[in-house]
Amino acid sequence: MSEERQFGDLPQALVEELLKKCEDIGRSLIINFEQIRNLKDSIRRTLKEDGFLRNKATLKYQPIPTCCAVDGAYAVEKMLSNDIIAAAAVAIEGLTPPSENRFWAGPTHLSFVDTINHDVNSLPRGVMMTMEMEIAYNAPHEVVMLDGSFTTPLIHMNQAINSMNHKNPDALTQYVENSFPRFLKHYLHIASSSRSDKTWIYLPKYTTKQEFKSKYKAIWPFGYDDKAILTLIMDPGEFVGPINIEHPDTDWHFSKTPGVQDKNETNQLYNALNEISIIYYKPSFQTPSFRIELNRMTARNENLIAKVLQCLEFQCGFGGIIEPYPLYMADRMVKSLGSTMPTFRQSATLQIANEYKGDLSDVFFGMHGYRTESGRN
Repeated sequence: MSEERQFGDLPQALVEELLKKCEDIGRSLIINFEQIRNLKDSIRRTLKEDGFLRNKATLKYQPIPTCCAVDGAYAVEKMLSNDIIAAAAVAIEGLTPPSENRFWAGPTHLSFVDTINHDVNSLPRGVMMTMEMEIAYNAPHEVVMLDGSFTTPLIHMNQAINSMNHKNPDALTQYVENSFPRFLKHYLHIASSSRSDKTWIYLPKYTTKQEFKSKYKAIWPFGYDDKAILTLIMDPGEFVGPINIEHPDTDWHFSKTPGVQDKNETNQLYNALNEISIIYYKPSFQTPSFRIELNRMTARNENLIAKVLQCLEFQCGFGGIIEPYPLYMADRMVKSLGSTMPTFRQSATLQIANEYKGDLSDVFFGMHGYRTESGRN
């Protein structure tokens, strides 16, 4: 990477000043790493004594399961007139042994695109969550991986519900309102499934929940979260847990449940979320420890736990990719949605220009963004 590209348009003096300050950052981090190294044996011993730290080899062997990963994204192309909104969910099959058949010929997906007046708020997230839940629910694989936390769909959908415009309902509001009953059905099934041959797991890259840090405050290095510490003290093949998820200060709830009058389903969902369990697993030297969120049935079934760990180990065999292969690919594909939005806008602009009978300057400004467009990548 060239120096010009690396530092962009930052003034040279600012860059030099920041680089000098990075030396102080390095010295501070050395102190932190030394603290962790000194406490490593103590933390490992405590986790072993409490039955949390174990090796995958202690579990019954499971064949490599079929799996897929689901991720979603949304993008908003803001223009002077209206905004173009796009949302999508993509599912990618994991690597399969030579003896296994694939369920899908290629990536499977769901999508939404429309033009909306400004102030879409959190509605696109609700659309995205609905599509993620639908693909995950229908996936035929033994292990279905999703990005984020088990509670992420509830949080995002609740924000979307609170953003609905009932006075002048647009396409986003109608989509969220009409799809909520289906979303709730899929979400409840995933969070409370009692199947012994299949499971859904969430793998958040980052979370504010720190179950082990809260449990072991006396020996936990200050300022470090569960994933950081467990990555540095665990050996390949080891896992820690399961432990019950950290509960919020207030009960889980939807502010409104459009299209759902019976509260039984939502109450079952809240109970299922309170019974989610956590495992941290380090498949190899080249990966960090993964935070794996499991529903109640999976956490209590060691054969299912073994199946999940076997799946993750097999899907993490690529150097340079520090997450399961299908989750990495799904994230990479669907996150490209944002970079395609200018193309969607240009396509719409060309169609308008061909058919619009008025002054083309109306089209130019109406379909132009708020910022100066330099064409620079």
